[in-house]
Amino acid sequence: MNNGKYVIPRRDGKVLAGSTLEDVGFDKRTTEQAKEELADMAIDLFPGLASCPISAHWSGLRPGSPDGIPYIGQMKEFDNLYINAGHYRNGLVLAPASVALLSAIVSGESTPIPSEPYNPLIRV
Repeated sequence: MNNGKYVIPRRDGKVLAGSTLEDVGFDKRTTEQAKEELADMAIDLFPGLASCPISAHWSGLRPGSPDGIPYIGQMKEFDNLYINAGHYRNGLVLAPASVALLSAIVSGESTPIPSEPYNPLIRV
């Protein structure tokens, strides 16, 4: 890790360098600027990478909610539609707690934490 960016060696021998953060809606196109920025960062940390070719460059979407709080709960349009989304960059970190909350909501059990702050019916 270095200034919010990272270099990760993988078991297959490749090295992953990431990541950038750009607010571009649903546009998943990559840019040469981002590719060069990540390559420069990786080479600064590990100069031996300078002789390694870049084999791929991709982007992904990390949907978030406007206020930064995920939506977890039942949607009003359909009786059997629930949502667990909007975690932005914290999806993996928040997954266990989010699943526990949504599971309790769906099954009608008491929730492990108050559900109101995440309830899409209240927040929309």
